[in-house]
Amino acid sequence: MIHSVTCNQEGFKNVYFSPNFNVILSDITDLSTEKDSRNGTGKTTLINIIHYCLGSNHTGIFRHSELYDWIFTLTLDLLGRQFQVSRNTADYKRVIIEGPISVLNYRDAESSSYLEISNTQWIKLLGTVLFGLEERTEYLPAPRSLLSYFIRRNYTGPFTNYPQQLTWDKQVHNTFLLGLNWEDASAWQILKDRKKVLNQLKREIDAGTLPILKGNIGDLEATKVLSENKAKVFRDQIKNFKVHPQYTEIQLVANELTKQIHEITNEAYNQRSILSVYKKSIEQEIPPESDAVIKLYESAGIELPIMVVRNLNEVINFHNEILKNRRQFLQDEIHQITDKILNLDEQIEKITLIRAEKLEILDTHGALEEYSKLQSNLNELEAEINELISQIDNLKKMEDGKSALKVDTAILEQKAKRSLGELNLAREKAIELFNKNSEALYELPGKLIIDITSTGFKFNIDIERMGSTGIGNMNIFCYDFVIAELWADKKPSPGFLVHDSNIFDGVDSRQVAHAIELASRSTVQNGFQYILMMNSDNIPYNDFSLGFDIEPFVRLRLGDDSPSAGILGKRI
Repeated sequence: MIHSVTCNQEGFKNVYFSPNFNVILSDITDLSTEKDSRNGTGKTTLINIIHYCLGSNHTGIFRHSELYDWIFTLTLDLLGRQFQVSRNTADYKRVIIEGPISVLNYRDAESSSYLEISNTQWIKLLGTVLFGLEERTEYLPAPRSLLSYFIRRNYTGPFTNYPQQLTWDKQVHNTFLLGLNWEDASAWQILKDRKKVLNQLKREIDAGTLPILKGNIGDLEATKVLSENKAKVFRDQIKNFKVHPQYTEIQLVANELTKQIHEITNEAYNQRSILSVYKKSIEQEIPPESDAVIKLYESAGIELPIMVVRNLNEVINFHNEILKNRRQFLQDEIHQITDKILNLDEQIEKITLIRAEKLEILDTHGALEEYSKLQSNLNELEAEINELISQIDNLKKMEDGKSALKVDTAILEQKAKRSLGELNLAREKAIELFNKNSEALYELPGKLIIDITSTGFKFNIDIERMGSTGIGNMNIFCYDFVIAELWADKKPSPGFLVHDSNIFDGVDSRQVAHAIELASRSTVQNGFQYILMMNSDNIPYNDFSLGFDIEPFVRLRLGDDSPSAGILGKRI
């Protein structure tokens, strides 16, 4: 429980609480004007101070220059013993704890009555001494989030402690507070994270920003087989490859020999063409016939003179001599060309044999450059194969991950339902308490619904006439009292519940009266503390049951007639 909230400043209104029901009233005084507002008296500030001493962020009013070096002290019970917790706005990262420190079992404590630690360490310690938390895996209940259900600052709904609270956060903290298996809610979020990663990978693949996961398994497997076959050919070539140190020189010689063969072959071809022409010329040479000329004239009835016949014979003889000399020349040329062709053929044969030797070396050996190139090609191909294997493995893992995720989700759902069945007494007790609390406010009891779906734990409330602000706030009121009543039997436990006047916004005065009377009874019956901040003109005096008096529960009255009448003793 909380014993008191005090400050080192004289103007501050120190407030002291009793073990059960406590009311802080904000009054309208006779000196108040229409411009005065109880919003500045400090009801919300008092709640923020309690949170501040319990590790909340150094924000809002605590950053104000006029509150610099103010020390707020919260006196409360931890593990059944009384402690004073102080936090200075000028040194907000440190917290001073006074009391029987050994009870806290804090390993670094140097004094039996005094402990100064960082605010972060204090929050961690609160998890242990208020809720029995231990350090575990991710998505575990957080002390500050749990405290927000016991000291309400937000009224968006019974299961949330701030508007943007994530689903896993609601599931983990509400299952923890209700005594259910919160580890299942944590495991659900881990599965959701896996699904989120897989979905993100799918989007990246579709967008083409992850080449290592591009394609499909069938195409990649086919490409891998082709590449491996090609790599096998390269490996066989490398295995049988013989490097000749003079390979390049031999290759140059072989190329030169080939060039010579081509040149000699061309020359031999030209000589054979000339030889053919010479042979045809000899065959076509026909000597002139003198008798044929004479006979030609005689047939025409012309008799040639003796002188003409003699001269004609001389011409024919001269021509025959020329033909004889020409034939002799062609015969000599044919003989020479034939010898030349034979010589060229011999050269071709000789050079061909030499080149064959060189080509045999080239056929059975290779150059170091060729070997290196072959090895380089194999290395590139093997790198491509390894990348394909990696792509295939990653795609298989992703596919396996999807399948495993479905299986794990189904298994977790079955496990959570089984666990919820095993903890059915805890669930039934929470439902029963909610029914009792809601029935105290309305004619018909409301239903606290706790169920498990494929996405995790589901919480809901069903009360007739739901929809209005008042009904919604009363859902929060009834649920918070369920939590407070459940934790009243636990050790360790906060042992308190705190609401400000917002809890009754829009609520019918009769339900406000019922709620206040319920608070006065439940705190005594269940042994926990309830602190309520209210405006005095909202107290439903006329709707209280006969004999009920709220005055004995009022611990402090704040006014709006002057700045000094507020909780801080000044306006900020």
